Amino acid sequence: MRTRLLVALLLVAALAAFVIVEVIRSGDHSNTASHSPAARPPAGAVQFGLAYGDTLFGKSTAQIRTELADVSDTGASWARVDLAWIDIQPQSAAGYDWTPFDTIVRVARQLHVHLLVTVGYTPAWARPSGCSVSGCAPADPKTFAAFARAAAARYDGIAAWEIWNEPNTPGFWAPHPDADAFSTLVTDAAAAIRSQRPDATVVSGGLAATTSANGAIDTRAFLRQMCRDGVNKVVDAIGYHPYTYPYLASYQASFGTAWNKIAATPQSFESVLRDAGTAQLPIWATEYGAPTGGPGALSDGTSPIPAGTDHVTDGLQASIASDSVTAALGTRGIGALFWYSDRDEPGTSNVDHYGLRDVNGQKKPSYSGWQRAVRRASADASLAPTPTK
Repeated sequence: MRTRLLVALLLVAALAAFVIVEVIRSGDHSNTASHSPAARPPAGAVQFGLAYGDTLFGKSTAQIRTELADVSDTGASWARVDLAWIDIQPQSAAGYDWTPFDTIVRVARQLHVHLLVTVGYTPAWARPSGCSVSGCAPADPKTFAAFARAAAARYDGIAAWEIWNEPNTPGFWAPHPDADAFSTLVTDAAAAIRSQRPDATVVSGGLAATTSANGAIDTRAFLRQMCRDGVNKVVDAIGYHPYTYPYLASYQASFGTAWNKIAATPQSFESVLRDAGTAQLPIWATEYGAPTGGPGALSDGTSPIPAGTDHVTDGLQASIASDSVTAALGTRGIGALFWYSDRDEPGTSNVDHYGLRDVNGQKKPSYSGWQRAVRRASADASLAPTPTK
C-alpha cells in the first residue's frame, strides 16, 4: 500500500458485500507463450512473511536492519516490499537510481530474509495524458516491462516478483480498472522478468477484496477475466488481499467474507481457477491484517458490529493475527500469507495503524500472537521448505 488516502478507502471496502457483475470481453493474447505454473501447495504448505509496502525505501541501513529483523524474530522468512517504478526512474526512461533499494536487498540477504518485491507505481513521464497519480496505469505496458527487465537483471537475490498492486480498484489502476489491460501488463512483465531470471517466481498483483462499486471491479469477476486472458498460465501464483476485520479469517459468515471466498463459497477463487483449468495454481495472500486506530468506530469483535467500524482493539488484532495463520494452514490452495504491517506510521487514518508494533516501535499484543502462531506452524513437519532463488 503506497498512499494513505487511497488505501484507507480501499481497506474499508473489504468489509462490504460483494456484487458479481459481467466483465468486459476477453482480450487477444493468443500469441503469448504460456508458463507452466507451480504445483498448488496442499493445506499446510504455507510461507509466512511481513508486508512493508514502501516504508523501508530511503531509510538508513540500521533502520532497515531493525525493521527486517522482525521477520525472522516472529518465525517468518519473507518480506514484501515495494520496488516502485516512480522511485527508481522518477524523471525519465534514461536513467535509474537503484541505490536506496540496493540497501534493502543487501540487508535482507544478510538477514536471510526472502524478498517478494511488488513492482508498480507509474512515474509522471510514463502516465497517460491527464492521469496524475502513481496509481495510473502505464501509458505503454512495454515501457513498464522494460523497467521490470532492468530490475530482474540487477537483482539476482529476489525470491519472488509481484506485478502491480490491487489493479481492480481505481486507486491503483487509474483512471478505471481494466482487466484486459492489466492482463497485458502482467504477461509482458512476466516475460521480461523471466528473460533475465528464467526460474523467477511471478505473482499477479494482489487483488483487493472489493465490490463492483465506486469504480472498482468485483474480485472474482476480475480474476475470471484475467483467466480468460491467460494470466493464470503465465504466473506462478495469484495475489489476493483478503482483509476480514473485524471478523477472524476463520469466521464462516453467511454473507461470505473475503477469506471465505478463497475456497468456501460457491463462486470462489478456487472455482474460478478450476473452471479455467488451473486448479493447482496457489493463492498468495500478499496482504492481510487489521488496524488498531482510525477515525471511525472501534470493534472488539462482539456483536453487533458498530456501524462505521474501521479499526479494532489491540486484543482483537492479536486474535486476528494468530487466527490468520491457522486459517492459512487450513485453507485449500493458500501458498503464502503476509501480515500487513510491521509497525504503525504517524497519522490518524486507519491505514497508519496496521502494525504489529506501534509508531514508537513498541510491540502490540498482535506481535506475540503472530509470533507464536508462525513459530508453531514453522515447527510443523508438514510445512513446505522455503524456496531459494
